[in-house]
Amino acid sequence: MGRRFLMFPWQVGAGHTGRCLALAAILGAAGHEVRFAADPTGDMVRAAGLPVLGGTAAPRRLGLPRRDYLAVTGPDNAYASVGYYHPVRLREQVERDRALIRSAAPDVVVTHMQPTAVLAARCEGVEVVSVADADFFVTGPHEWMPWTVSDGDVPRLSPFPPSLPAFRQVARELGLPEPEEVSDLLVGDLALIASVPEIERPAERYLADPRIHYVGPLLWDPDTEGELGRRLDSFGTADDTRVYVSVGGGAVAATDMASAAVGAADTEPWALLLATGQAPSPESVPPDARVLLHRFGGLRAAADWADVVVCHGGHSTVLAGLLAGKPVLVIPAMSENEGNGRSMVEDTGAGLCLRKTGAKPTAVPVGSDAVARGKPIASVVSRWSLPGGDPRPELDSELLAAAVRLLHSAPTYKQRATALGARLRAAADEAPERVLGLLDEAGLLKAAARTRP
Repeated sequence: MGRRFLMFPWQVGAGHTGRCLALAAILGAAGHEVRFAADPTGDMVRAAGLPVLGGTAAPRRLGLPRRDYLAVTGPDNAYASVGYYHPVRLREQVERDRALIRSAAPDVVVTHMQPTAVLAARCEGVEVVSVADADFFVTGPHEWMPWTVSDGDVPRLSPFPPSLPAFRQVARELGLPEPEEVSDLLVGDLALIASVPEIERPAERYLADPRIHYVGPLLWDPDTEGELGRRLDSFGTADDTRVYVSVGGGAVAATDMASAAVGAADTEPWALLLATGQAPSPESVPPDARVLLHRFGGLRAAADWADVVVCHGGHSTVLAGLLAGKPVLVIPAMSENEGNGRSMVEDTGAGLCLRKTGAKPTAVPVGSDAVARGKPIASVVSRWSLPGGDPRPELDSELLAAAVRLLHSAPTYKQRATALGARLRAAADEAPERVLGLLDEAGLLKAAARTRP
C-alpha cells in the first residue's frame, strides 16, 4: 500500500512549489499519493494534476520595503516578514496547518521552508520530510547577507523583530522542543538538499547532521510535450550567441533585466530567449532584434540551447544552467539570490554575479528619537560591475552585453561550468533512486500506521 504525502511549500515563489512538484513526481511514479496543502503560485499544482486541499492561495505580500532590492537577511527574517515574529499570528498558522493535516490524514508531511507545518505535524504525530536549499540551514539572523557584516558590526536591514523568540514560545506552549535556531525547524526527520556539495553547503552547525542528505537537482519542468524545444529548433542562426534570460517567477522579478536584455539584443549578435515568468512582457521589441518571448516552463530545454544563462539567481534556474554546463550570469533583485550568485556561481568559477550590495548607515536627523527606539535601519546600496570594471549606478544593456561577452569568450567559465554540469547530471540521474532509498532507510515508506478517513 502506498503512503500518503501532504506538501506544504513556502507561500512565496515558484521555486518552492516546483521542487515539491519534482519530489511529488518521484513519489507518484513509485505508487504513493501526493496532495498539496496550498498552491502558492495559483496554478502550478493544479496544472500538474494534483489536488490542493486549501484552495488556491495567493502569495502573501512580503512586508519588507521593496524598492529595487529585497533585503531578507536570513530565514528568521523571511518568517518575520510574514508576521511570524508575533506569537499569536504564528499560533494561528500552526492551527490552520494542523486542521489540514487532520483532514488529509497523511503519513508524511513534506515542507519546503514552511516551519509552521513542521510544528503542526509534530503536534499531530506525523513524520516530516524537508526539501531544501543548502542555505535553509544557517545560523544567526544575517546569514543570507554575510557580506554586509564587518568587524562585528551587524547592520539593521529589517524593520521587523526576529521571529525565533516567537517560534520558541509557541513550541513551548505546544509541548515541543524549542529550536535553538529557526533552521532547526526545517531539518525534520529527513532533509533532502536538492543539489550537490560541490555547489552549496549548509552552515557548520548542520554539516554533520545525519538527517540531512544531498539528493541532486529536483527541477520541475511543466513543458512535458517539449514545445519550447521545438520553437528553439528554428530560432537564431549558427553565428548567433544564444542567450537565455529568465527574470524569475517569485515575489521579486527583475523587470529591468528584461529591458536591458531586449536593448542588448538590438545591438549584439544574439538570439535571445526571454522568459518573463510572472513579470510583464517588454512593451516593445525592436523589429530587427532576434528575440523569442516565453512565459514559463522549458527550463531544461532553454538551458541546453543557450551559450550563456542569465537569471535573477533563483535556485532552480541557476542549477538548470549549471546542469547544462553553461556559464551563468546572476542579476539579483533580492539577497538570497545574490547569495546564490556569489556562492553557487562566482565561488565555483562557473559565472558571475553582476550586482553586489552593501549596507549604508542611515543618517539620523538631529533631535530624532530613532536611536532611542533602537538602532536605525541601514539602507542597501548596489554596485554594478564586471571584475576589474568601473562600478555603474544601475543595470543597462551595455553592461549586460559586456558581461555576456566575457562569459562566452573566456574559456575558464565554460570549463568550470562543464565540469559542474557533468557532476550535476550524474546526480540528477540518480536522484529518484536516491530519494526513495533515503525515505525507505528512514522508515518513511513503510506500511501506513495512521487511520485514514
